[in-house]
Amino acid sequence: MSHKPKTPLPIPPIRAIGNSVVFRFREEVKNGMFLTAGTTVGGIYIPPSGDDSGKTARIVDVVAIGPEVKEVKVGDVIMVTPLMWSDAFTVDGISYWKTIEEHIMGIYE
Repeated sequence: MSHKPKTPLPIPPIRAIGNSVVFRFREEVKNGMFLTAGTTVGGIYIPPSGDDSGKTARIVDVVAIGPEVKEVKVGDVIMVTPLMWSDAFTVDGISYWKTIEEHIMGIYE
């Protein structure tokens, strides 16, 4: 499985500050839940029993970084520590999240 983005990601019209890393989840997120294989064609989400999806590290695409970020660049695919991201914020109809560099577990190469 390739971890590189299939299509160019939209760059948000914002500038990250400090050690902030702005990203998009690779999975669709709706109402705070990750929509994965448990989603029906009609869009109904059927969570598995004991769903811990939010407590799992996530693979995400970096779209902006602050000036203090040293190891990550825009376009990188990274793994973020579970639950170490902000609530979603929306710019021009696209949802983004923020974390800090210390919460990045690794960078895919």
